[in-house]
Amino acid sequence: MRYAIMFPLLFACSSLPDPKAQRAQDTFACYVKAVEPFCGSVVEAEDLVRGAITGDVDLARALSLLGALPREVREVGAKLQACRPSAPEGA
Repeated sequence: MRYAIMFPLLFACSSLPDPKAQRAQDTFACYVKAVEPFCGSVVEAEDLVRGAITGDVDLARALSLLGALPREVREVGAKLQACRPSAPEGA
């Protein structure tokens, strides 16, 4: 049910002309893509990422509990780092 509410919100956010909003949406999608392989049907990747962003979830611990090996947790960390946009020129 809550996803029915989120889809219009995501659509509304995706139509915003603000480059910062688009960058945030793209970064979030990249984070989700990095975490999804470990979630299966146990937990929604979006919820896990959202919890990590808000500080409610220790992502490394959650991934470990979901069966990720230490090497895989490090690889996810590297992928998340790569998702972050670089600073614009002159910033």
